[in-house]
Amino acid sequence: MAMLNNKNTEQLQELVTCAICLEYYKDPRILPCSHTFCLKCIQQLAVTDKPVCPFRDNTTINQNDINQLPINRTAQDMVEFMMNFNPSLNTNCNSLCDNCNEKPGMNWCEKCAFHYCESCTKSVHSVKALQSHTIVPASEKTHSFCLEHSDEKFKYWCTQCHLLVCRDCLLFKHKYHTFLSLKDAAMDAKGNLEKKTQEINEIKRNLTQFSTTTKNAIRQQQQKTIEERNNIEHIFKTLQRMLEERKCILIKELEDDEIHSIKILNRQQINIDQHLNLTTVQELCVRQILNSDDPIQILKFKSTLSHNYSDFIEKYRKIDEGCIIMRDIFKRNDKDLEDLQDMISKLGSITS
Repeated sequence: MAMLNNKNTEQLQELVTCAICLEYYKDPRILPCSHTFCLKCIQQLAVTDKPVCPFRDNTTINQNDINQLPINRTAQDMVEFMMNFNPSLNTNCNSLCDNCNEKPGMNWCEKCAFHYCESCTKSVHSVKALQSHTIVPASEKTHSFCLEHSDEKFKYWCTQCHLLVCRDCLLFKHKYHTFLSLKDAAMDAKGNLEKKTQEINEIKRNLTQFSTTTKNAIRQQQQKTIEERNNIEHIFKTLQRMLEERKCILIKELEDDEIHSIKILNRQQINIDQHLNLTTVQELCVRQILNSDDPIQILKFKSTLSHNYSDFIEKYRKIDEGCIIMRDIFKRNDKDLEDLQDMISKLGSITS
């Protein structure tokens, strides 16, 4: 089986590694901010003091919504692809040494088709006849032996079953199937892969362009929203200012009318007080004369009283007639108010 080169492996590992646990995704879930983490990592993050996305994009993690987060199928498929394409990347698939069955088999002998630990690698191949064997790290073994016929290497490609087969496979299970040599089949596969690579590169270019366009659209939408929000704020601040100005005008009119009415009432009150004092004086004088026995004094007072009494009565009559003032009220037209409320409820609209 072909192996990924180191550069491709690093790039792919970065795409399938959780930024929290730093291991391959296990049940990858997508947060609302589009970042992906393992379900277990998100659950652990949700119970901390700050349950937010580790990338600090202000996305809050709601513990009640975690199980409903969508699965990142792409990340899940990439992890599965890596494990199938290069099993040596799976940390759980390390084999024990086939010789001692105690230590991890870190090396692979292409000729023996065995895993060996470091010490067994040296001891077994210390024999001169075995020193020509090719020893490679277990992570780089070619997996070239047939699974059904362990002593036979894969040498052919069954074009009917699309499987690697050995010589024994062609004699039995794939006896009447068409086949190609590994070299010819690999050349044919490379040709197909070259075409797919071109298609993938074209798709990648298109997706990159789509990504740039979408990001620009997001920025434009955010900027447009800010502008429209400012417009709404301006309109309603203007309406509030107009209402405040109208309120101030009505209150000013009311207060001006109050001042005018109070002035009239104050003048009336002064006249009443003055005439009340004059009435008291008149009353005292009359009582004093009534208590007098002097005819001359009585007649003189009568003459004086007669002269002033007409004027006294005339002023009293004017006071008795009262004064005219305007009692202002705020007249509210309920129909106008309803119309205004209806206009406000329909003021403006959000259209796409």
